[in-house]
Amino acid sequence: MLIRFLRKSKYVNNNDILKNRDHDSESTAASHYLQVFRSLQDIMTRGNQRDLARAKNAKANAGKNKSASETKANAGLTLQQRKERDADILRQKQAKKAAEKEAGDKKK
Repeated sequence: MLIRFLRKSKYVNNNDILKNRDHDSESTAASHYLQVFRSLQDIMTRGNQRDLARAKNAKANAGKNKSASETKANAGLTLQQRKERDADILRQKQAKKAAEKEAGDKKK
């Protein structure tokens, strides 16, 4: 199959194929095709770049399409419970920020 592809390929010089046939050596022809195949690999190295990028993006976006109730932090909580929890956390942050501000004002 590879040899058939290489014979039809525009990267293979037909004179080289005929020259290898004249020698009537399977190993010479095989080594020639191997060299051509390696050069084709160098030319076609970017051929699967799009597929690799798609796979990478799919892996990165795997968890982003979940709704809020499906995430680990929100598992088993209703919407109201999540709102109360988030409000408590926000109040704690605000109290901490106010305490830091007062401590900073007292130092001055």
